[in-house]
Amino acid sequence: MSLRIKAVVDKFVQELKEALDADIQDRIMKEREMQSYIEEREREVAEREAAWKAELSRRERLLAKAARLKMEKENLEKEKSVLMGTASNQDNQMELLKSLKRAESDTTVADAPAKAQKFAQWYSEILEDLKKDPENHGGPSDCILLCRLREQVLRELGFRDIQKSQEDEENAKAISIFEDVVRLNDAIEDGTRRLENLVKGIFAGNIFDLGSAQLAEVFSRDRMSFLASCQNLVSRPWVFDDLDTFKVKWSKKSWKKAVIFVDNSGADIILGILPFARELLRPGTQVVLAANSLPSINDVTYPELIEFISKWKDGSGKPVAVDTSNLLIANSGNDLPVIDLASVSQELAYLSSDADLIILEGMGCGIETNLYAQFKCDSLKIGMVKHPEVAQFLGGRLYDCVFKYNEVLS
Repeated sequence: MSLRIKAVVDKFVQELKEALDADIQDRIMKEREMQSYIEEREREVAEREAAWKAELSRRERLLAKAARLKMEKENLEKEKSVLMGTASNQDNQMELLKSLKRAESDTTVADAPAKAQKFAQWYSEILEDLKKDPENHGGPSDCILLCRLREQVLRELGFRDIQKSQEDEENAKAISIFEDVVRLNDAIEDGTRRLENLVKGIFAGNIFDLGSAQLAEVFSRDRMSFLASCQNLVSRPWVFDDLDTFKVKWSKKSWKKAVIFVDNSGADIILGILPFARELLRPGTQVVLAANSLPSINDVTYPELIEFISKWKDGSGKPVAVDTSNLLIANSGNDLPVIDLASVSQELAYLSSDADLIILEGMGCGIETNLYAQFKCDSLKIGMVKHPEVAQFLGGRLYDCVFKYNEVLS
């Protein structure tokens, strides 16, 4: 009897053990399935999170692009407002009378007084047409159009350069003190202080602008000293003032090629831009000076600039001890005191293709038409505000200074 009971008990224990083993295996399988399920869910969540982050990043990029486009549009609208404001509010009659007076005294044109009167008549009629319909004459009636129409009428009547006599006089005076200005700059041992002095020289030189009615009157009434003008600029901060940032970059960064769009004859190019270009040449920067192809107001032209450079050299063939092998002169293809950068000459476009610094100097080029222009390389817009309407729009003062530096990070 005991053997039978023992056999039953052993069988029961065996069955119980097998049942427990099966239950344990079942639980293990379920746990593995659960772990696999959890891992699958975690992968799904991770994938969804990654997709969500990618979508979020994409939307952020779109928003940033939209914000950038909005900013560019606003900047273009600002620039357009400056252009339209200058064209519509500036005293065009004063500009007309000034051009008339200059044309009447142009000894290079036969019967200049009669032709000057004809210029005044034709240009007055154009201005009246634009008052009635700003889209007349290929509108809109911004300063680019007004400049082009004025120059077109003058050239049709045979006037090539009505400011030539005064330009020649101012050029001769500037050339006579060029070396003195260079030596004064070289005497400043600290590099950033020397740079600041050179920048002040650009502003002081830019005062010589026969395109500004107020300054043209000052020049005709009493001569202005370049060195005194350097010390009598409006106080900082200027209306756009990135000079301190630029000084830091100047001390740490050397550009490979700089393209400078130059502005006026006289002190502007000779005492302002050339000493600054000379300083750029020192560390080995290649410098391209881009000048107008034809005369307009008192803007320096390509042939004049070549002549200046030939007079810039000392007895050893160097411009006061600076190698000019890295200095190039280019024809910008422009014939106005303002510039559309989409229409520069093929030569300048090629020379600018590998530039890492673009400098736009002067009110017309650097402020009225390209203040908010964006480039793929570093850029500097520098000039003096010489029209009351522009000063008011920018929130600055008349004869305020613009020094707008934009760095493009690699």
